[in-house]
Amino acid sequence: MIDSVREIQSLLANVQKAYGSFSYLLDCNAENPRLAVEARPLCIASEKLALACRRLADSFPAITDSGLPLPFMEVTGKSELTKQGWLHITLNTLLPRNGRGNADYIRDCICCLLHASPHPFYEQAFMGIVERCDHKTRTVFDADNKELHGLINALKGRVFRDDDQFHLSIGLFARYSSESQCHIFVLPQQELSKWVIAVLET
Repeated sequence: MIDSVREIQSLLANVQKAYGSFSYLLDCNAENPRLAVEARPLCIASEKLALACRRLADSFPAITDSGLPLPFMEVTGKSELTKQGWLHITLNTLLPRNGRGNADYIRDCICCLLHASPHPFYEQAFMGIVERCDHKTRTVFDADNKELHGLINALKGRVFRDDDQFHLSIGLFARYSSESQCHIFVLPQQELSKWVIAVLET
């Protein structure tokens, strides 16, 4: 535990340092284009700190003030099996921009959700990602800039065998909605046509 606390102290210092640089620019000129550059290390440092705090918190039994165990709390959404037996993960956020810090955060969130519920395992899988948002709530416009790496690695070996082209096929879709959610489905490749009808055409 002492090592975990020291890690958190170090990461907190990194957050404070990154915030200091960001805050200085913000105070000088709120229109400074370097704000976008300085926001990046602040985001990554904050996410690493959140991960370390979550790992430390998970090492303790969750107890309420009355001494009773806490019920499971949705970390970022929920994980469930559809009536067809497919894995359906709902994230209460859209996929962030790709990057190492974001990959760690997404992977950790997915692992927490999988740990809390049963899930299938497929030798050959299709992963369908459906983002629901509108022009105001979308955060990453281009498909090739979305953080898929952490998402795939969180599921590899747990839900499907591997992520090479013979074991995993991927589809990325968007539906216009006032919500801001990301729906992730994993199912057998041979049931892709059924998924298109059940999810995309309804």
